[in-house]
Amino acid sequence: MYKGNFSGRLQHIIDKTLGPAGWSRSLAPDRLFLSVLDDKDSYGALIVNSLMRHWEIERVRQRIERSLDTPGKPEVFTLKDPGQLCEFLERNLGIVYGDNLPPTINSAHVMFALLNDRRLLASRYISLYFVRPIDIFQYIVRLPATEEFVPRFSRSN
Repeated sequence: MYKGNFSGRLQHIIDKTLGPAGWSRSLAPDRLFLSVLDDKDSYGALIVNSLMRHWEIERVRQRIERSLDTPGKPEVFTLKDPGQLCEFLERNLGIVYGDNLPPTINSAHVMFALLNDRRLLASRYISLYFVRPIDIFQYIVRLPATEEFVPRFSRSN
C-alpha cells in the first residue's frame, strides 16, 4: 500500500469532487479527471492545456459529461475509499515508477494514472486527440513534487 501523501492542491480537488458527503459516496475516476481539468492551476490541467487546444479539451469534457449523465449507463467503476484510490494510483503509476513511487502525489500523477487506464472514458476520449499517458509523464519528470509553484508550458506545435 502506498505510504506517501497527496499534495495540498490534489487533496482539495479530491474533496471538491466528493462534495460534503466525503467518502460516504464513491469517487468516479472520470469525475476526478473533470475536477482536475477545472482547477486551472493544477499541474494536471496545465499539462493537458499545453498538449491540446482549448476546443479539443472542451469537446472531451462535453463527451465525458454527456456519457456520465446518460441515465441507465453506469460508470465503469468507482473508488469507494482512500485505500482504493491509493491502490489505483499505485497500480497505474507503478508502470513508470516501479516500486519507487514519488513521496508526494500531485494532480499530474493523477492525470497520468487516469489516462493510463483504458477503462475510463477520459482515457478513450483524450486518445482521439493523440495525447498519450507518456506525453503527460514527459512533463511530470520536469516538475517539482508540490504544486505551490505553477509553471507555464508553451505548446510545442
